[in-house]
Amino acid sequence: MLAGGLSYQGLFPGRDQDALAFVLAYGQYGADLRRGQRARGEPTQSHEVLLELNYRITLAPWLFVQPDIQGILQPSGHGDVADAFVIGFAVGVVL
Repeated sequence: MLAGGLSYQGLFPGRDQDALAFVLAYGQYGADLRRGQRARGEPTQSHEVLLELNYRITLAPWLFVQPDIQGILQPSGHGDVADAFVIGFAVGVVL
């Protein structure tokens, strides 16, 4: 698995604690799994890619909300499952 991302804080004037983030993750299925799948005549799983964009909105020093969108390319590792688009939302309390 390989993952990384970029984050930028203070994108908008007066919103110094807010943060925009982009994440990319790539996961590859193991060679042993693929060998077993080929031996059984099953479709082989190769890789999966995740792209994520989120924006953390600080409402108070102890409270934030974070809308999030994700694109998942080649879920399950092969073309039998359509790419996915996911919309999410988080609420967090900082103790």
